[in-house]
Amino acid sequence: MKHSFRISLILLLIHSSITGFSQHFTAGLYSGLNISDIHGQDLNGKWSHKPGPSEGFSLGYSFNRSLGFETGLEYSTVYYEYYYYYQYYYPYPIYYINQSIIAPVYNNYVNNMNLGYLRLPLMLTLTVPSSVDLNLRAGIYYSFLTGNRTMDPQYSLNAKPVKTDFGYIFSAGISCPVSDKVKAVFNVNYITGRKQFLNDYRYRNGMTEFVAGINYTFTGKPVDKTAGCQRSDTSSGITVTYRAGASVSWIPQPVMNGRFYPVTGQILGFSVNVPLARGMEFITGAAFERKGYALKDSSNVFYRLAYSSDPDYYVHTKVQTDYAVIPFLIGLPLDRSQRIFIRSGPWLGFKLSSRTVGTAFNTIRSYSGYTSQKIYVNDDITRIIKGADSGWLFGAGFKVPLKNRSGLEFDLHYSVGFGNVFDDPETSGTESASYVKHEIRNRTVSFTIGYSILPSGH
Repeated sequence: MKHSFRISLILLLIHSSITGFSQHFTAGLYSGLNISDIHGQDLNGKWSHKPGPSEGFSLGYSFNRSLGFETGLEYSTVYYEYYYYYQYYYPYPIYYINQSIIAPVYNNYVNNMNLGYLRLPLMLTLTVPSSVDLNLRAGIYYSFLTGNRTMDPQYSLNAKPVKTDFGYIFSAGISCPVSDKVKAVFNVNYITGRKQFLNDYRYRNGMTEFVAGINYTFTGKPVDKTAGCQRSDTSSGITVTYRAGASVSWIPQPVMNGRFYPVTGQILGFSVNVPLARGMEFITGAAFERKGYALKDSSNVFYRLAYSSDPDYYVHTKVQTDYAVIPFLIGLPLDRSQRIFIRSGPWLGFKLSSRTVGTAFNTIRSYSGYTSQKIYVNDDITRIIKGADSGWLFGAGFKVPLKNRSGLEFDLHYSVGFGNVFDDPETSGTESASYVKHEIRNRTVSFTIGYSILPSGH
């Protein structure tokens, strides 16, 4: 009798554990592609963004409707390609007519690295309920190099990929139910490695992933769905707005001679609007923004003004820095309908990459000849730009309501960066006449159009 009671009690505990387990866990499968974005490279040359496959499965645990934890196992093949190209002109003798012509000469070479990684992520998750759920994830990962790797022979014999890697993952995506227990998901993941993955080089792994898949919920309660992705959460009152737009950015002019010019960029992201009292809102979210400036002048380097008595190049380039920007804004309505508003507050920007692109010309004249060189600039300058920026944003806009609890938002923003993000230890503080003190203090004017998914009953 005692044995029967113990067996029954054990079975009851197992059943209770399974029931409790299944109420909070999800599993998913996904597949897609990654776009490589190597970090830590030298200034010269171009590392191309190459596509590669990414797939895996995930296991998630939800503490409540919004907060959770996720892990899994993922496999990615990352393709890196380095390309360096320039052309120059010099007098080429034609002996049989005793004359010379100006003939172009081209020089280029390509290096490749193909690396396969098995990745274990550990992430916290935040779900913003709306007509289409917004899923935010952030955390760390550990990865292991697999046997799928190839390298060009241009690298030295000592340049061997290390066996493990560690880094950070930032992710944003959407999901919506397609059946009682299944959700369709789409995620954009940004992955940045913290370890040098190749001996004798500063390279660190980086990629952006675009993946789609399905999540299965282990629960006895069906997924709440009314019309596919048209489910809404009536209790939160939160508005999710997906934004896209364009910007014009610049930096203040230097004290000495010379001039920097503004450049255009793009903005893509989302915002989460949390209603407060009397029509006020707290706005946060995340956005991809490209900031920078242009250089059209004589200089010894391609990304800044560096003077001497005889500059090496005439430079026509753009400096482009990509940021993940998180705002912390307060919004105030200006009319009773709450359709016209102003917004202001601080923001944090985390550098993703920085690059100089354009052309540079070098001309050498002498009594014996003439040489003209044209360089196609596509240089990584990530290591001389600080890893983060912060500032203040001022904005205004208006809303246009649409059907089905949605709407359009039109925003105009002016953003000021607080500090100097240029960080080159080789030139900072130097008194040499060939270097002008350089500062990068970002200024941006942007215009965005957003599609808002409004809460029920708005």
